[in-house]
Amino acid sequence: MRWWWLLLVACRRDAAVDPAVVRVEAGAEARAEPDAGPKPEVDASTGAKADAGAAPDRARVAALAKKVHGIVGLSNGHERVVVADDAERPVLVASFTKLFVAIATLRLVGRGVFGLDDTVKTLLPGLPARAWSDSTVRELLTHTSRVPEFDEGGGYYRRSGVDFHAPTATLGRELSSATEKRGVWKYRNAEFALLGAILQEQGKKPAAEILAEEVFRPAGMKHAGILVDRGPAELDLAPMGAIRPQNFFTAGNGYASLVDLLAFFDALGADTLLSKESKAMLFAGTADRHDGALGCWAYPFSGHLLVERPGGFGNVRLVTAFFPEERRAIVAWSKEAPDLGRPSNSKSVAAALARLALE
Repeated sequence: MRWWWLLLVACRRDAAVDPAVVRVEAGAEARAEPDAGPKPEVDASTGAKADAGAAPDRARVAALAKKVHGIVGLSNGHERVVVADDAERPVLVASFTKLFVAIATLRLVGRGVFGLDDTVKTLLPGLPARAWSDSTVRELLTHTSRVPEFDEGGGYYRRSGVDFHAPTATLGRELSSATEKRGVWKYRNAEFALLGAILQEQGKKPAAEILAEEVFRPAGMKHAGILVDRGPAELDLAPMGAIRPQNFFTAGNGYASLVDLLAFFDALGADTLLSKESKAMLFAGTADRHDGALGCWAYPFSGHLLVERPGGFGNVRLVTAFFPEERRAIVAWSKEAPDLGRPSNSKSVAAALARLALE
């Protein structure tokens, strides 16, 4: 069979128990795991049992899975319906890595390690002098800095020998002295690679360890990480073709399992990773940034705030949509590049998944 992956997660608000799991095979009836009955929530303030809600519509999940020839999972916080081969196996998540980095940055800022208005030249003193190094952390997070992009036209993302064990030195070699216009939104991987270097410099340990401490372990993610070398043996790099995810550094070198992504959104929906104030900042999309927030996009969808963090390179295609108020999310991953679209396109598969997540 093709190795297509699709995970749809819809987490109920204030969920306090792990959802039961129902596995569905193509053309087969759903079957529950042992002891997988829905578990009612208890309101801590009243002791009253909460409404478990309707079970996910398995037929619709299966139908959407067929559209993408994929593996599908859906959870309402009480029951997960999955059509999956190995939900614990890590996969490349491309630019979704930027959301991990944005959260780690806000956590360090919240503890006073550095500030949002500190500049690149202050935080990376070993970086060669560049005119754009007066850009701030806030500008890097919102893609409004003066930092130029990597030389994609020159084959940067395919070039062997790019080594991010010492990210400040590598960025000093790989980024030109050209500048972008400050305050104008323009999507660039280089900005989030610089944020990774700042995390490493100011956190006094490798960026991989910073992300593990600030995001992966607090969220209960067991198979997540970033690629600086080869990565875990079970991680399939074939979908990348000639592109090297290592060259993106913290702008796109992350990996995680489908279960990890579920745990991540569950933790983000709660206050496990960020305070309410920090989440409000993270999700503050603005029109002048094309709904861009911090490492993601945020905009209205069917009367709800939707936070989107897509990613893609090589044949990897990742679509996500998270509803922070409802604590529901969808994730769709494929390594054969189907046209899943984006939730903002009402006729796309991504929009259909987002609508299903809200029901």
